[in-house]
Amino acid sequence: MIRQAVHFFLGTLISRLGGLLRELSMSICFGASALVGDFFISYRWSNIFRRLLGEGGVSNGFIPVYERYRQLEQKKADLFFRDLFWSLVFVLVPTIFLITLLFFGSVASYMLPGVVFIVLYALFMAFLQCHGHFFLPSVAPTIFNLIWVGGCFLFAAEDQSQALKGIALSISVAFLFQWLILLPKTIKCLKISFRDWFQFRPFSIEVKELLKPLFLTLTGVAATQLNGAIDLLFAKWADPKGAAFLSYAIKLEQVPMGLFGVAVSQAIAPLLARAYQGKDLDQYHYLTEKSLRLTLKLLAPFTLLFFVAAPPFVSLIYGRGAFLDADVTITAQALAFYTIGLIPSGLILLLAPSFYAAQDFKTPMKGTFIAVVTNTILNMILVFVWNAGSWAIALTTSISFWLQWAYLARKLNAPYPIRSLAKHLSLVALITLVSLTLFPDLYWSTTYPKPFMEKASQFFSVLLVPFVLYALGAFWFKDAPIVEKGEKIVDEKKLQPNFDV
Repeated sequence: MIRQAVHFFLGTLISRLGGLLRELSMSICFGASALVGDFFISYRWSNIFRRLLGEGGVSNGFIPVYERYRQLEQKKADLFFRDLFWSLVFVLVPTIFLITLLFFGSVASYMLPGVVFIVLYALFMAFLQCHGHFFLPSVAPTIFNLIWVGGCFLFAAEDQSQALKGIALSISVAFLFQWLILLPKTIKCLKISFRDWFQFRPFSIEVKELLKPLFLTLTGVAATQLNGAIDLLFAKWADPKGAAFLSYAIKLEQVPMGLFGVAVSQAIAPLLARAYQGKDLDQYHYLTEKSLRLTLKLLAPFTLLFFVAAPPFVSLIYGRGAFLDADVTITAQALAFYTIGLIPSGLILLLAPSFYAAQDFKTPMKGTFIAVVTNTILNMILVFVWNAGSWAIALTTSISFWLQWAYLARKLNAPYPIRSLAKHLSLVALITLVSLTLFPDLYWSTTYPKPFMEKASQFFSVLLVPFVLYALGAFWFKDAPIVEKGEKIVDEKKLQPNFDV
């Protein structure tokens, strides 16, 4: 598992650097205007299909079924992959075409054609992961980011409303190339002939078998994505620029999620499915527990970084060009509140594949609905009753993640590192209190250094004391890794599996 996660991490690191360049280009060229906020809202809503069928939808349902057929016969598994591909094409192409016509002329209409390609990319990514290829799928989004960056500077001189339409068109082209990169490796892994591939069997019996788990998965994903899209509308109601602030903030918060949380979850999904299909429950439990501990230890330092040093960090990344000091402060506040939910959202990414591997699609769906209902109610109270700013949406999102995690952790039939979680959280909370005492006015600052080196100096000076304290604290309890297994608390070092991950 570690090797696969490292490969995914390295590819994701490269693509995330491209993503950072993309966000820098957007902030420099267009800032945080109301039009940019509307652009991000359109981007979120036009990509509902992408989120549903691409990231987490088809792949979570596909991997366990594909692995089951693969244990019977490789060719049967590949034919299932082929049938699912053509089923998606026959559904998506006419559907996206009609929706594009419905919204023709809007920013969303320029993005929608790319949804077909990003969904196919997600399916091919899941296929390659089943075959042990993690680097290429994770690095492929780099081409997407570079094309978006090119669009920013190509259209920067245009009227902003027209420029954003040009970027939207660039996004569709970028999704096409992101999928095409996976084609050669996918063809190499397939054990069926070129002629077999073009024997159309959309909606075959094997694909129909996937419909029930896929429906349950998509229901949960749909609720999550609609909730996220509605969050941006709440942000716009709270502040005309609110959607832009939240979008910039969450892109930073998602960097460690993409590098570590997603890397580990994508690496472990095929392994979990394989272990469960092979009735090797010891390995299934061990992989679940090991991935949770690894993700927790990777995300805890980023929780501290973003919460303690959000303002100088946002200033360092975005604070130039059309992105004003006031924009930095509000974006930093949103980032700090999003960071409260960083650890639970990362652990949720690990818990979901464990349920999917066991063919339990209802529990993750129920957890999602708990989060959605909580988030919506709190948003309505904070925005419409208390007139809170856009930062409130970030806070309610984090609260809902904690409730969703608590529900899934309670339902998980596997070892869980509960004491390790408590220790990391206590350490982060204690150091955060010390840091906010040292820098009480940091989150309400209205001015920041202009030269890049002064920004970097401010960032590292703010971060120095908290991370020294964190390093000392982590060293203090690193030799006492403890997990809760059943009703007993046991030392993790005593969990010695008889297999190599």
